[in-house]
Amino acid sequence: MTNTNAGVGANAATTTGAGSNTSSDKMGEKEYVTDLLNSEKLLCSTYNTAIIEAATPQIREDFKSVLMDQFDVQNTIFMAMNEKGWYPVDPAQQNKIQQAKDQYPSSVLNA
Repeated sequence: MTNTNAGVGANAATTTGAGSNTSSDKMGEKEYVTDLLNSEKLLCSTYNTAIIEAATPQIREDFKSVLMDQFDVQNTIFMAMNEKGWYPVDPAQQNKIQQAKDQYPSSVLNA
């Protein structure tokens, strides 16, 4: 059996038989990191909801602090993926930025 999954290393074990995993079933580094990034996004969303629904100011502030930490973790994962070419981002074109700004009154943008 040939390993066609570029994300799985050459040393991936291959097994056969009913219900067993083959090398094509295993996740490579890119898939693990992508799953980690998606988990961080979900966690940030969950903390955001917790902040909105917090019953006391102290709980709200505690969740906000944790959320800010999670934003940093998410950004670290994103930057690592971007550097490896796993999450490429095209730079915004200046004319597209200006078009977006033109859709809103200056009072909204300067608030």
